[in-house]
Amino acid sequence: MEKLTNKIPPETERYLNNFYQPYITAYKFLELFFAVLYKQGTTRYQREFSEIIRTAKEQEKFKNLLQDIHFKSNGIYYYSDQIDEGISSLKVCELIETVSPQEKIIVINYTENIVNMILSQYSADDIEKVTEIIMINNHK
Repeated sequence: MEKLTNKIPPETERYLNNFYQPYITAYKFLELFFAVLYKQGTTRYQREFSEIIRTAKEQEKFKNLLQDIHFKSNGIYYYSDQIDEGISSLKVCELIETVSPQEKIIVINYTENIVNMILSQYSADDIEKVTEIIMINNHK
């Protein structure tokens, strides 16, 4: 007896992808990331996002939070257009600013009200996972 498979025709898959909604967008992840940092007392952040997030993305438990972030390599290092766009959007909203692009120092301009509003949109589990990603960063 032949085994039945649930294979979706390519045209159906393309159609369904038009309605794809990630669990959390790259922008929303970064917004939450900086809110958690601010809540921890960090107002200046000096790290390389791509490497930290790429490391976290390799772990299954962070899959939902990071599914909208994709990496490319230019042969020398990895980068993410989604991270770059998210950072740019947060800068336009004046939620963060770059003090020194060469040193990659970011100043977090959040307030307690903004942080509380952002954190209220997420589950305790999501906030804990972002905290774990920050801890991965701190151990590098």
